[in-house]
Amino acid sequence: GWNNPEVMWEEVECPQKFKDYYNQCECPKGNAPRVAATGTNSGGSTSGGQQNGGQQGGGQWNGGQTGGGGSSGTQKCEPSGPGGVRMYQGKYCASTTRYNDGHRGSCGCGPRDSDTPFQWNLDDYVVAASQKFFDWHGDSGWCGNNCGKCVKLTTTGGWITGEGGPGASEGQSHVFMVTNDC
Repeated sequence: GWNNPEVMWEEVECPQKFKDYYNQCECPKGNAPRVAATGTNSGGSTSGGQQNGGQQGGGQWNGGQTGGGGSSGTQKCEPSGPGGVRMYQGKYCASTTRYNDGHRGSCGCGPRDSDTPFQWNLDDYVVAASQKFFDWHGDSGWCGNNCGKCVKLTTTGGWITGEGGPGASEGQSHVFMVTNDC
């Protein structure tokens, strides 16, 4: 799995599989316009001053793990975006953390009568985005405006000092769907 790699992120169209999955969730999708990638809409959690795109949820991503070589061991993202937001190759940056909380999440992706998640919400590529990305108003802890939206995370080959590493080799990408907030 990931060892907290630094990644670039961008909002993308969800694959049909994710759209089908999300139709099972309690929260409506599309109750807000697509969020433009600007310095004010960075998702994920904050680590080492890094502007983040999301945290990996239940799914595992083992592709591209280098184990010891292929990574520089440094943060490649630099504060070059609007307001000093970290960017790399013209894209907004993120750090990641693998976690699994075993709950249905803040987008209601599990049976209504329990806190148990649907199995795909444990096994597939899902994220718990930061409050700032989860709900662009910044105050909703349930059914945020970006529930069910997808982001593509692409590794930079770097990692946040003291937060893991070495990271996955540069250029490894995968699409994740927002099903929770962080």
